[in-house]
Amino acid sequence: EDTAFDLFSISNINRKTIGAKQFRGPDPSVPAYRFVRFDYIPPVSAEHLGRITEAMRRKEGFFLTASMKQDRRSRGTLLALEGPGATHRQFEIVSNGPADTLDLTYWVDGTQHVISLEDVGLADSQWK
Repeated sequence: EDTAFDLFSISNINRKTIGAKQFRGPDPSVPAYRFVRFDYIPPVSAEHLGRITEAMRRKEGFFLTASMKQDRRSRGTLLALEGPGATHRQFEIVSNGPADTLDLTYWVDGTQHVISLEDVGLADSQWK
């Protein structure tokens, strides 16, 4: 049963992907990437996205496990789920280094909802 998904492999992100630079992460046996051009990062295929959303519905939720290292001065989307259609965002996770917050934004019936976590300590020189 498909209950775990590697977003790098199903998005075909590798050392040759334009916009992603491979470097050494916390585990030497697993690749780590620095994203420098998000407009070149390939999306997850519609087939895989359908399997992910169906698994989330069946299990009534999901866990996102990631090792991250963020610059203190940066703010940006760590993960976004869009569809159906290119302009319909389902949810996004945004990390704000200067404010030390992590925001989960999701939309239900066209209404935006935001859950903000403060003092997360994500943006420093260590892997989290």
